[in-house]
Amino acid sequence: MLQFVRFAIVGIFNTAIDYAVYLVLTRILGVYFLIANFVAVVVAMTFSFFVNKKWTFKNTSANIKSQYLKFAVINLGALILNNFFVYIFVNYAHLYDLLAKFIVIVITLNWNFWLNKYWTFKADSAKIEIS
Repeated sequence: MLQFVRFAIVGIFNTAIDYAVYLVLTRILGVYFLIANFVAVVVAMTFSFFVNKKWTFKNTSANIKSQYLKFAVINLGALILNNFFVYIFVNYAHLYDLLAKFIVIVITLNWNFWLNKYWTFKADSAKIEIS
């Protein structure tokens, strides 16, 4: 449970970074919202990987490349879901884009946590629970 709470806290900061990048790209630089969404998610994902590795899962593995790849695959799945639902909510449900992004973030939270806990950071997560 503590890991999930930490993951959620990181997610709050991750979301702030995501929104900040998105707002700068769409509102200041005029970038198309789906491209801006992609860039914002990638920037926030990289921040999230390092903080979750060290703080949430207390993972000490030196295999950062492999873990980042797994993390990226999980987040790519979340990104595909994210863009799909943002597109549907904005273009078909006519929701405000920032509201659509918020709803989708809530949806993908559980996807990201459980897959990262049991795939990306699996070995060290098991050690933490046994201790």
